[in-house]
Amino acid sequence: MSGVGNGTFATQVAGTSATDDTNFAATGAFNKDGRPDLLLSFRQADSAIGVLLGQGDGTFQPLVLYPAVPGTYGAAVADFNGDGKLDIVAAGNADTHFALLTGNGNGTFNTAQLFETEFSGISIAAGDINKDGKADVVIANSFDSSVTYHPGNGNGTFGNRIWSQRLIPVQLRSRSPTLMRTRSSTSSPPTSSAMM
Repeated sequence: MSGVGNGTFATQVAGTSATDDTNFAATGAFNKDGRPDLLLSFRQADSAIGVLLGQGDGTFQPLVLYPAVPGTYGAAVADFNGDGKLDIVAAGNADTHFALLTGNGNGTFNTAQLFETEFSGISIAAGDINKDGKADVVIANSFDSSVTYHPGNGNGTFGNRIWSQRLIPVQLRSRSPTLMRTRSSTSSPPTSSAMM
């Protein structure tokens, strides 16, 4: 939905959906036209990444699906092959691979390349973890509360798993989250205690 600029949103604009549930959404500049584009992931029947190119007015071009990895769940965006164009990585919770879809810089992407990892993944993040100037990936694994790190080689390939670490909380905070209700024009402002 388009933001009005005062903390509210305009009426929802109908969009195009795939035949499956949507698990992830992010934005990126996939065709370099200065208009934000939309990235979605679809997990079950499609197992695909969806791209909608922005038109600059809060609407998008029709959804284009790119098959990724079985059980496609999380996705991340970075330049993994050093060509100055955004690429997409995706993790799936039904397979022990992650997928790389290299971008062409015009809003389209190439066929997914699959890379072996240790576990199926529910989320994936991109960043220069080892400070070598190349984008790496970290995968949050399904079912066993662990994360796996694969360094990027800067040419569209990745090194073998460097580490996979199970996460055990040192301390579990017992404080429950505060429920924030949407304010209508007739409701009173939230109290200061509710905002903390």
